[in-house]
Amino acid sequence: MAGMRTSVAAAVILLMLVAGCEAPDAKPTSSTTSTSAPLSQWIDRPVTIQFRRDLLGTSRELPVGPDTSSINGAETSISGTLVEAHEDSVVIQRDERLHWVPRETILHIRIDK
Repeated sequence: MAGMRTSVAAAVILLMLVAGCEAPDAKPTSSTTSTSAPLSQWIDRPVTIQFRRDLLGTSRELPVGPDTSSINGAETSISGTLVEAHEDSVVIQRDERLHWVPRETILHIRIDK
């Protein structure tokens, strides 16, 4: 049963990482995107988004640090450049792809200065 959970969690994470939208012809700029304060001040900065562990199927009774990037080999975060911030989601660019991330799936966002 634990092996199946790990497989399902890994599949969900893989889909979240690979299912990004195709990159548009022109990258959105902070002046053309709809933003939500206070994240709007960090547009065009590198960020790492940590996903909620319970939604990934990796919540545990043991404590897991918020900056942990993987659990049992399954990624629990995604890094890229913040390009949009909305009330209900954020968009980051990674490897020429845009990734839309619903806010309810986010544990926290680390902003690299």
